[in-house]
Amino acid sequence: MLADTRPRVATPDVPAEPTGLGAAEAAARLAAEGPNSVARPRRRHLATRVLRQLADPLVALLLAAAVVTGVLGDWPDTAVIALVVLVNTAIGVVQEVRADRAIAALDQLAAPTARVVRDGADLIVPASVVVRGDLVRVEAGDVVPADLRLERASRLHLDESALTGESVPVSRDVGEEVAAGTVVTVGRGAGTVVRTGAASALGRISALVSATRPGATPMQRRLAGLGRLLGLLAVGLSALVFGIGVLGGRPVVDMAITAVSLVVAAVPESLPAVVTLALALGARRMATARAIPRRLHAVETLGSVTVIASDKTGTLTEGRMAVQRAVTADGAGYEVTGSGYEPRGTVRREGGAVGVPDGLRRLARAGLLCNDAALAPPTGERPGWAAVGDPLEAALVAFAARCGLDPALTRAAWPRVAEHPFDQANRRMTTVHRSCDGRWLVVCKGAPENVLAAPLLDADDGEIAALTARAHHLAGAGLRVLAVAAALVDTVPDPAAPTGLRPVGLVAVGDPLRAGAAEIARRFDAAGVRLLLVTGDHPATATAIGGQLGLWRHGDPVVRGDDGDVTGAHPAARVYARTQPEQKLDIIAGLQAQGHVVAMTGDGVNDAPALRRADIGWRWAAARRWPARPPTWCWSTTTCPRSPPRSARGGAATTTSAASCATPSPAGSPRSR
Repeated sequence: MLADTRPRVATPDVPAEPTGLGAAEAAARLAAEGPNSVARPRRRHLATRVLRQLADPLVALLLAAAVVTGVLGDWPDTAVIALVVLVNTAIGVVQEVRADRAIAALDQLAAPTARVVRDGADLIVPASVVVRGDLVRVEAGDVVPADLRLERASRLHLDESALTGESVPVSRDVGEEVAAGTVVTVGRGAGTVVRTGAASALGRISALVSATRPGATPMQRRLAGLGRLLGLLAVGLSALVFGIGVLGGRPVVDMAITAVSLVVAAVPESLPAVVTLALALGARRMATARAIPRRLHAVETLGSVTVIASDKTGTLTEGRMAVQRAVTADGAGYEVTGSGYEPRGTVRREGGAVGVPDGLRRLARAGLLCNDAALAPPTGERPGWAAVGDPLEAALVAFAARCGLDPALTRAAWPRVAEHPFDQANRRMTTVHRSCDGRWLVVCKGAPENVLAAPLLDADDGEIAALTARAHHLAGAGLRVLAVAAALVDTVPDPAAPTGLRPVGLVAVGDPLRAGAAEIARRFDAAGVRLLLVTGDHPATATAIGGQLGLWRHGDPVVRGDDGDVTGAHPAARVYARTQPEQKLDIIAGLQAQGHVVAMTGDGVNDAPALRRADIGWRWAAARRWPARPPTWCWSTTTCPRSPPRSARGGAATTTSAASCATPSPAGSPRSR
């Protein structure tokens, strides 16, 4: 064969398309390392549930009395005692079964399928067969199936709130890691799997939950102590009577029967029945409030709580982004109200509702046009409005609607002809739109320090300084601030390097407090229950929410988890920020060591260990952005109140949830692949 002597043309180096693992290698790794799944809790059998109920000290004493009365031939007493034990056990077992049916396993957060590259081809495989070394592709709406190290990323933003408590989607770039169970809100990416199953971020939290054992409730401790005391007194006094009788010359058999009869008589066989009946009635009342106690003793614990540790995102707050403040170019400030992403609300200034001025309308229009998100109306499966795309941008769409603009008509009137998408280097996005008069509208939005600067902005130093100061003030209140600039030009500009724009204003976006949460926090204080805010979010955001709840004032301590040990924190601290799941567990254990009866509530995966360790813990029966039916977990003694049960403390009726207790609507559901 002749050699090819044709001149070769040099070509630029183009990265080869990755081929991923081979099918044989993937199968071998799956066999060696196991499936990519969170360990399921062991299923409790009926016999285990029954034995758990019979392990109560008073019930054990009743069983012993039943055996003795049966041996003595006292069948009526034996039947009564057996009936009491049977009813008590049946009610307890039925309650546990009902509650367990309402509890979703931790792996409900896991992606059902994943898109992997194997042998050079894209495949859709079950998430459980993803192995270390697989190349996984993700895009908007996908749940990350395992811990990945990003190889490619294009405008990739993820909702990490369930794992970290961050209320705002986080941008990730090439070389960074993304955690299993997080949700892609915007963009796309590809990454190599570095950890699966129990070694992943989701798996580590699952292991922490499994290793955490809930303690006995206050009533269980008191009843156990009463049972031991009654048993010792009954046996001691009966032995004394037996000894005195034998020493007095009475027959040993008669005195033995008398002593056993005294033991049986001393056992309050009706006490377990009365306690069970009272707790069952309480559980029924809680069920009418859509709160399902996992164990009956949780009903009493609810009234003994002295401290409530509450998560922030989705519990005290709505778990949905919304524009809360706006500042126009002339320096006028406005407050915007509304529920979730619903395109209705009011604009306020100085405490009163006002009409929408032209400057605010221009700001809302610019934020709507320089935007890729949309709003999805309610459906039969989703009762509220939802974000389609980046939640931050969806908040701008809702803001425009609350300012009287129709998003669809506005976008149709100003069609987009060019754009430069958001990137981490410039931290801004620019779009170009055709005007009806033949000119071009250039809109840029992004971080204030990147937008409020020359040569992009054509404004005097005083105007820029004033807006920059307002931006710093809003950021100090725990809000995410965006600056917006725009200009009408005669020719189509380069959207990658816009110049000569005029400032339009600032928008401050945040996760708003639930309606009524501040009033409920006040009622907790009045009832003598100490409410703590424990979140993984930024300290500025935590203190802003704490201030709105009345938990924090300027100068009060804030405990930061990233500073180290949280257990030795200031005893008066009521706001904890940047906390990890292990630190939330330490906070609960430290409070219990001080003698407090601690309740924990939250709706994130990172709350699960603390929920299980607390004396009483509940989890919201709704989530924000998950692919299927929202998970309804609850560890420890109760599960999933969707609205507040009430408990009497010191004669005052107080709600048992730190939030408004209306079930939060999902803010969008990523598609199942």
